[in-house]
Amino acid sequence: MDFNLTINDFDRECLKGLYQLLKLAATSLSEVPMHFHFISSVSAAGSVVIDKVKEEPLSRQKGIALPNGYGQSKYAAEHICWAAMNHWSVPVDIYRFGQISGDSESGVWNTREMISLMVCVGCGEMGMLPEDGEQINWIPVNYGAACLVDIAINSSARATPPSDRVHHIQNPHVITWSQLIKYLKSSGLQFKVVPTEEWIHQLLGNPKNPAYALAAFFEKTFANGKIYHIGQFSLEKTIRRTAILQNCPPIDQQLIQRYIKYWIEVGSLKATNS
Repeated sequence: MDFNLTINDFDRECLKGLYQLLKLAATSLSEVPMHFHFISSVSAAGSVVIDKVKEEPLSRQKGIALPNGYGQSKYAAEHICWAAMNHWSVPVDIYRFGQISGDSESGVWNTREMISLMVCVGCGEMGMLPEDGEQINWIPVNYGAACLVDIAINSSARATPPSDRVHHIQNPHVITWSQLIKYLKSSGLQFKVVPTEEWIHQLLGNPKNPAYALAAFFEKTFANGKIYHIGQFSLEKTIRRTAILQNCPPIDQQLIQRYIKYWIEVGSLKATNS
């Protein structure tokens, strides 16, 4: 996902496409209503305007979404979904995903994704990572997918109000950025931990850096040398709906080593190990 895009860039293919899919669901001739499951994101409500985002439809409050086109498009898309439910009686469930990490068994993780690039380039070519970062509540893709399927099957089998149709898919076991740094170092990677402003300066100074395409996003994320923190999201209802989320493994040393092993195998992480 290109976080440098504006909401207008998502209009034709994403928002208008979503509208057409909902319209298709509304005009289905099936005796059983066509159930619509929409994959949203914490970006739709992560701007900390709300202290803790509940598992319920979002209000039309200014500034709820993150200040980028991706987050704003997800916010708009959620409201389109609720409009379809209210006016066309389309059953809709919305899943707000947080950061999805690689498979917990194989370690396979998209090497062009933001976190992968940040770690691979930071621990590899740059030899440094910023000292400040978001709390880590990544959910491995296999667990995230299993949660979605589990909720979707049960949700489709019963009539539920909108207040029970929003689900937050994040790892309930949170670690700090500094703990992630420790795991990376304990895995044998050699890199410096530097002030965030210095890390951004080094990134911007090398257009050949594989992560340079995300430079503008990183500048906004680490504005004035400080991380732009995403708000907190309630998980209580979602955990009750699927035990898979509660049983999601924490991001620990073993899992980080699995990701590192994969990144090295595919050549994305050119690290100097101790």
